[in-house]
Amino acid sequence: MKTAMIFGASGGIGSAIGQYLDKKDFSIIASIRHLNGKNLDFADMIVQGDLALDSDVKKMLRECAEEVDQIDLWVYAAGDIHNARIDEQKAEEWRRIYDANLFGVQRALTASIPLLANDAHIILIGAYTDRLTVPGLSAYTTSKAALTAYSAIIAKEQRGKKVSLIRPSAVATSFWEKVPFRLPADALQPHDVAEKIFSAYEQGLTGLVDM
Repeated sequence: MKTAMIFGASGGIGSAIGQYLDKKDFSIIASIRHLNGKNLDFADMIVQGDLALDSDVKKMLRECAEEVDQIDLWVYAAGDIHNARIDEQKAEEWRRIYDANLFGVQRALTASIPLLANDAHIILIGAYTDRLTVPGLSAYTTSKAALTAYSAIIAKEQRGKKVSLIRPSAVATSFWEKVPFRLPADALQPHDVAEKIFSAYEQGLTGLVDM
């Protein structure tokens, strides 16, 4: 049985990925910050911690190492968004967005590398940053743009492993409650993203994978 680890497994996209992979007979490690009564019945193991804290991330991976031999599919589905003009945005808000969208990836991946299978598939969730150069989304857009470059470098450094950056268009999740934009009528559902992630894994797709 293959093992998948999902960071941000309690979110709209993360939980959809977990549910989808559960049906595909994966053993699933769910990384979450707070359970808050959410149903994670797809998870074989749950680890809790704050991706903004090195100590929490290392603790979560130590717990994983005690239970699993290797991770075959590694998915970072955590993330955050904030809407504020540059002259109104506080430094701590930038740090929060970058911790969720970029620095958290680095912390989680660095701690996970010893557990990754030689041919593991690393999947990150990006965004169409060229479409998001709108007032108020500076922190979100720049963090996702940096993630694109980061994913390309990972692919070169982690030879033998597959690295994909999935770039969905608008997805109907609670993210839209944080921004003053209307959800597009043709927005994707979280299970659409989950299906694409499994397809990328199954087909061995690497690089940018657009939806």
